[in-house]
Amino acid sequence: MFPYHPILITSGCLKNHKVCSVHFKSTAMDNKLERAGMMHAQINTWKETVRLVRDETKIFENQLQNITKHWTESEVLQYVQKFESQFIRQHEVCDELEHDLKIADHNLNKWMQWLHAGNVESAPDQSALEDKANTFEKLFMELRDEFRHFAAQLQNARSLN
Repeated sequence: MFPYHPILITSGCLKNHKVCSVHFKSTAMDNKLERAGMMHAQINTWKETVRLVRDETKIFENQLQNITKHWTESEVLQYVQKFESQFIRQHEVCDELEHDLKIADHNLNKWMQWLHAGNVESAPDQSALEDKANTFEKLFMELRDEFRHFAAQLQNARSLN
C-alpha cells in the first residue's frame, strides 16, 4: 500500500484506498525532480569546495615561498619540500575531482532529460562521488592544519630570536 499524498487526499483522488495513477505518476515525477535538484545543489557545493581548496592552496604556496626566503636550515627546507609536493598533489586531486563533478553533472542533466521524456530510470548513484568529496575535504583539512601548525612553529621560533 502506497502512503497517501496530502494533495491527493484533499483533491478527492483517493477512491477505495487506491491512488489515481495520473496523480501518482506526477507525484513520483515531482519526487525525482526534487531529488535531481538536491543532487545538482550538492554537486555545485562540491564544485565550490574545490574552488575554495584551490584558492587556499595557492595562499599556502605563497606563504611557503616567504618561508624559503627567511629560513635556510635544512630541517625547515625538508618540510618546505614536503609541503611543496603535497600542494602539487592537492592541485592534481582538485583537477581529478573537478573532472568527476563535471561528469556527474552531465549524467544528472542527461537523467533529467530522460525523466522529462517519460522514462523512469532511477537516479544516478552519487554515493561513490560523495565518498570521494568527503575524503577530499577531510584530507585537505588535515593538510591545512598540518601546514598551519608548521607555519606557526616557524613564527614562534622567529619571535624567540
